[in-house]
Amino acid sequence: MNTTTPNQSGRSVQSQKPERLRPAGGYRTTASSQTTTLIYDATYWFCEKFFDPHSRLADQMVMATRNGWQNIAEGSRFATTSPQTELRLLNTARASLEELLLDFEDYFFHRHLPQWARDSKQARVIRALAAQLRRDQSDQSDRSDQSASIPYCPRCGKLMPLRTAKTGQHTGRQFWGYTNYPNSKNPVEL
Repeated sequence: MNTTTPNQSGRSVQSQKPERLRPAGGYRTTASSQTTTLIYDATYWFCEKFFDPHSRLADQMVMATRNGWQNIAEGSRFATTSPQTELRLLNTARASLEELLLDFEDYFFHRHLPQWARDSKQARVIRALAAQLRRDQSDQSDRSDQSASIPYCPRCGKLMPLRTAKTGQHTGRQFWGYTNYPNSKNPVEL
């Protein structure tokens, strides 16, 4: 889509705003987020029931699922501004969940408990239950999708990334930065 905008000297300049790559946010409705939420809940309850409350392994298992979910959420927020970062975070989420799987396998192995095969009746029942729970979610609203409110750069027309000030009087505050930073230095306040 082409638009005409004035540049710094006041002359009109033809700029081309890029089409959105993918909407940011919206991760709560994805199968990966919903599945990870179920895994987190089940892991939490499992650790609460079968581990000492102060167990390091229980902490690691719960944190692995929490980190997986957090990386899915954060990766989704980067969908429009940095697909590489989104992919990196989703791969980190996968690695966290694979670490959790190894912890569960170790738990069952060391206690001589049976492990279900991927296509076993028990595993199919659990997958069907998880699919049903995803369909039956009571809160279908997703307040994480703010893609409509991501501003375009007034200078170059590109989507502006959400950044956090690391130094200075505004340390920790978020702002809409410029894709072309440091050539453009006027942040948009939130």
